[in-house]
Amino acid sequence: MNNIEGIEFIEDHKGNTRYVQIDLDLFDDDSLLFDFLDGEEVLASKGEPMISLEEFNRICDKRIEEKILEEV
Repeated sequence: MNNIEGIEFIEDHKGNTRYVQIDLDLFDDDSLLFDFLDGEEVLASKGEPMISLEEFNRICDKRIEEKILEEV
């Protein structure tokens, strides 16, 4: 795991990383903490299927259009 001051990864009895301990006094600026959590989320999704931004936009546009037509 990443070695970041004020963040400690804790392992269970089997040696698996299970917990994160964060020194909140070191993270008085929440943006640093959120940056860290965003990075961890990216690492956690590594290897998952992805779609392009264009495909995402097409899906969203289609759902919005369907929702609008339902309301008419």
